[in-house]
Amino acid sequence: MTWRDTYDAERWARERMARLHAEADQERELRAAATRSAPTARLRTRRRALEPLTALWLRLRGTFVSLARRTAP
Repeated sequence: MTWRDTYDAERWARERMARLHAEADQERELRAAATRSAPTARLRTRRRALEPLTALWLRLRGTFVSLARRTAP
């Protein structure tokens, strides 16, 4: 085995390790992005479900406030 063979083998190993680390980093980022977006989607769905109730509550509150102002001495 010559120094050239050793050099080539070491370079191949370095490149392979760099590639494996890059793939692992990419996989970790994708997994993190997936876990970040799931709670956001859940909150968005919950907020969308509560919008009619919120509108109703604001309308009722406005009605009561206006009634209170009219009947105030």
